[in-house]
This record gives sequence, structure tokens and C-alpha cells, in this order.
Amino acid sequence: MPSVLTMGSTILCGLAAPKLHGGSVTKIGTPKLIVAGKQVVLLTGLSSVKVCTTAPPPASQKPCTSVTSITKGQSTKLFVGGVSVLLDTLSGVTDGVPPGPLWVTANQAKLTAI
Repeated sequence: MPSVLTMGSTILCGLAAPKLHGGSVTKIGTPKLIVAGKQVVLLTGLSSVKVCTTAPPPASQKPCTSVTSITKGQSTKLFVGGVSVLLDTLSGVTDGVPPGPLWVTANQAKLTAI
């Protein structure tokens, strides 16, 4: 069963070649559900991408600055205030050129959901 994402989880914009991506996705947790001392991240809790740590891209490419879509990884059974919590099966893309896939590690195994 997938693990729930918390403020202690890692969400990066892709690690694929060329090594253009790797920025950290900004998360916003909810104080209404705490797991191992960390706030849980909801579907509405993904924001911008902190500056990518790689070298400036070639002129035809653009580093990612935000998550543009989430294609999977939202719980269908666990909600906080009517909003799905995010799971470590999270998948989506950023606005980088080429678009960067999301890379996720939950960093906790106390709470799982579907």
C-alpha cells in the first residue's frame, strides 16, 4: 500500500537526462493530520519548484518553476477537509522544457492509504 506524503517527504522535478531538472517542489502541509511529527501534504499542497540545482540549461530548454499537472498519486480513501492526501505513487509533470516528471520518496511508512 502506498505511503502518505508529509512535509518530510522528498518531491523533485525529474532526475532524467539531460540533468536539467532536480529542483525541489515546494510543499504545503496541513496541521489537521500529523504523521511522525510532520504535516501531511494534500492535493492542494504542491506549489512552485525551488530553483533547480543544475547548471543553466541550453537556450532551447527551460528549467521548471511549477507543477503543471498531477496524473496520479492522490488518495481515493483518505481526505482532510474534503481534499485528497498525496501518496508516494505521485506522478505528474512540471513546466520545464522538456517537461520534467516528478520524483517522489515518502520518507515515512507509518501511514499508508489507497
